[in-house]
Order: sequence, then structure tokens, then C-alpha cells
Amino acid sequence: LLGVTLCFCLISSKSFVHFILYTLPSTYVANFSTTNDERIADMPTIEQTNSSTVTLSQAGACNYEMMEFLEVKFWLIVVAGSVVYSFGMITNLMLLVVLLKRSLRSTYLIYLSALCVSDIGILVTYFMVFPVQILYDYCEMEWLYFLWLRYVPYLYTISRILTVASTYLVVVCSAERYMEVTSIKPLKMFYEEITQKKRCWVIAGVFVFSTSFRIISLWDLQLVYNQECIGFAAVELQLTEMARNPLYQKVYQLWLVHIVQVFFPFLALVLINHLIITNWRGVVKKAIEMENNDSNNSNIRHSSRSAWKMMVAIVTSYLVTNVLNVIITLWEHVNKEFLNNHPAFYTFATDTVSLLTVLNASLRLPIYYASNWRIRQALQTCCKRNTCITCQQRHRYVADFFPLVPSNNGTAIMNA
Repeated sequence: LLGVTLCFCLISSKSFVHFILYTLPSTYVANFSTTNDERIADMPTIEQTNSSTVTLSQAGACNYEMMEFLEVKFWLIVVAGSVVYSFGMITNLMLLVVLLKRSLRSTYLIYLSALCVSDIGILVTYFMVFPVQILYDYCEMEWLYFLWLRYVPYLYTISRILTVASTYLVVVCSAERYMEVTSIKPLKMFYEEITQKKRCWVIAGVFVFSTSFRIISLWDLQLVYNQECIGFAAVELQLTEMARNPLYQKVYQLWLVHIVQVFFPFLALVLINHLIITNWRGVVKKAIEMENNDSNNSNIRHSSRSAWKMMVAIVTSYLVTNVLNVIITLWEHVNKEFLNNHPAFYTFATDTVSLLTVLNASLRLPIYYASNWRIRQALQTCCKRNTCITCQQRHRYVADFFPLVPSNNGTAIMNA
């Protein structure tokens, strides 16, 4: 809500004149979307106008190039993105309150609690990196630009860690759902031995793996001060010596990151989703054959069906919102020259990838509410309880400030 309010206040201010037609000094540091690791690696050698790269100017030059399509980006990233961000923050905070209840966190839904925390982190880093980046160009705010330069390397690293963590939390939760419905005995026995303590260890392992895999991004960028320049040109972000290393760029940034963070989880979720759907049909058929009107068995089947529907919906939303990410990543490897020759398409594609990542993190509550009866019931109970508390506070407020209030079975009580 704060982001939306900020957007409309800025729109109405006099500072939004047609200064987007002018050119300001020095380098432009652009957005760091999920697929930007290879594009960042190209910064020292290739001068581009693409909004997702840093253009390193020649020594002694104090020429600042504003990003292209700034007006469109403002409405796409700042306005539309802030609406999605606000919705995602509110719904994820509501989910976190509900999922941390003892009755829910003692089940497999603890994975979703961890995923909710990760999504909140992704939303916060998105708002601090992308909209702020547009605003300091759009409003010519030097102080905001300097502040952004100092915190963005850290938030960039955190966002990369949380992106990997949220992806693999979905993978491990989907894998557990598959073990529940599979007919393979070793996997079935392994699933029956899963305890809540083991789930906590799995979640901790996912975050440890994500941190150890992406913490190296913290040393990719460094601040460089230009003594000869003033204003926006006084400070800029540049790659460190480690990030310029060809082996680091080729092995880690190009292959390892894309395989571990993009291709493997995408293909794994496609496969697991297919296996869950296939095996669930066998489970339903077996349940029909063993139907004996036992209410306990009926409740078990109902809970299992809700878990299956929810995981299919979560995985499907992830796959749909990451299709463009996979396409752009493959395109970069196959024919990057085409993307460089079409900067408008390349720019809006990478911006859309970032926006879809935030959208995916914001869709959890509608998915959970529509597909899982336990979460839906807990959300309804929580909302009713808050509504009752609000009503009680309102009645108490009325009783305190009005002399005649029907507060005792309709009997008027005179307040002295």
C-alpha cells in the first residue's frame, strides 16, 4: 500500500516533466532479474543499451545514459509492480499467521510456511531494487541513486538466495506428495518414516544449500568512485576481478547457475507433477474399490485430495510464470546476437521475467484458499475472529461515549 501511495504521489508532482528526453551523466546500472547472471558477466567487454546490463563508459567520460523506455517502465515496474507487491505482501503475511498455527505447522504445511517466508523476502528485495531503480532515473534523485548503489549488491545476493530456496522448497514438497501417492514400496516406506523433525531438517538444508550456492554473488560487484565527475557520475557499480574471470563467467555464471537455478528445477517439477497426476488416478480407483462408508477413511481421502490439488496448482503456477524465463535463457545460449540487436524486446522480456517472479510469489493465498480445505477453514476462522474482535471494540467504544446504550439484553443502561 505504501508503494502504491508513493507511485501516485510522484505522478502528481511537478518533477515529472518531460525530462526523460534529456541525457544525464555516467553509467546506468540495471535490474538484476532471475536470468541476468550471464548478462552481468558481459558488462566489461560489451557496451549495450539494454536495460539489463551495465554500460561501462570510457575512462574520463562522465556521460550518464538514462534507461530506454523509461515512461513505459515506470508504469510497468513501479505502478503495476507496486500493486502486485502490495497484494503479495498482505496475502503472504496473512498466510504466515495462519500457517504458523500449531494445528497446521505440525503437518507437511510447514514447507509452505518456509515458502511464505521466502516469498516475503523476494517481494521486499524486488521493491527495494526494481521500482527504486526506475524512480531515481525518473525523478532525478541523486540521493536515492547513491543509496541504491550501496545496498543493491546485498539485496541482489539475498534475492538470488531466496529465489533458489523458494524453488527447491516447492521441489521437495512436491517430491513428498509424490511419495504419498506412489506405488513404489521403497519410496512409500520412506514417506511413512518422515517426521516433522525431518521436515525441519530438510527446510534447513534447502536454505543452507541456497546460501552456499549463491553467496558468492556478494563479491560480484564493487563501488567505484570517479573523482573527476559529479552528480550521478560520481559513483558507479563495476564488476570485481573475480567476476571478470572468464572461467568464473563460463562455468559458474553461464552453466552452473542456469542448470541448478533454472533448468533442473523446471524439468524436475514437470516430471513430478506428471507422476503425481498419474499415480493419483490409481489411488482414487483403489479408494473406490475399498469404499466402506468409513468416515475416517473418507476424511483421509479428502485431506489427501486437497494436498494433491494444492501441490498441482502451486507447481503449475511456478511452471507458467517461469516459461518465459526458460525461453529467454535458452535464447541467450542459442542466438544472443538477435537479442542484442532487438533491445526493446530483450528489455521488456527481462522486465517481465522479474514481474512474473513477483506475481508467482503473490499468488499463494488464492491457490491455497481454492485448493486446500484446511487452510481455507483456518483463514475463514481467523477472519471471523478478527471481525468479532473489531465488532466488540466498536460496541465498547459506543458504550463509552453514548449515555444510553442497549448493552444488556436490550436493557438501556445509564452511564454516569
